[in-house]
Amino acid sequence: MLSSGFVQLVKGEEFLELIKRSPLAFALLSIIAHRARRTDSKINKLKVGEAMIGDYKNYGMTKQNYRTAKKILQNCNLVTLKVTNKGTIAKLIDTSIYDININENNTLPNTQLTHDQHTANTRLTPNNKDNKEKNDKNDKKKILLGLFEKFWLEYPKKVGKENAKKAWLKIEPDVDDTNNLIRVFKEQVKLGMIDLRDNKKYCPHASTWLNGKRYLDERK
Repeated sequence: MLSSGFVQLVKGEEFLELIKRSPLAFALLSIIAHRARRTDSKINKLKVGEAMIGDYKNYGMTKQNYRTAKKILQNCNLVTLKVTNKGTIAKLIDTSIYDININENNTLPNTQLTHDQHTANTRLTPNNKDNKEKNDKNDKKKILLGLFEKFWLEYPKKVGKENAKKAWLKIEPDVDDTNNLIRVFKEQVKLGMIDLRDNKKYCPHASTWLNGKRYLDERK
């Protein structure tokens, strides 16, 4: 699951030192940099710069490889790690090797408006503002519904689609959240937490799964 935004590799001394010390640690750092959030997420409550890791088999590591790589990244002060009941949350705290395109200050400088600027700004009528807000909401809804269709295509029980849409719009998942939701329910199927036997009789409706935040259920 990749996050949106570019990831820039900085080929400096730190990069060469880490590659020389442990290619596995560099590989894990690459996974973290690619998965790191650019915005806060409602899914798994990840903050900016954080990524969920732990599926080490998916990137070709053994459990021991994974543990060693984590320890090296911590010792090099490249990441911090926090263990939760949903998995391990890694946070990129040093951009000397990877720049993940996070803008730490999204606000404009606090400059005083000139008289001409103030006059120009007041020309924007309330109707124009309302129309812009309405268009922005419509665009956002179109994006959300597009992501919902991706989720619905993967969800095994095709029942109650409209209710599922309403539940989806409430939690407002972005691209990364959508990929994560799909990954989570597939994991739950594999673990038997979602029962697809008997023609999916015991599989929850998508609306039930979303409204009940079943994606946060502890993996058994």
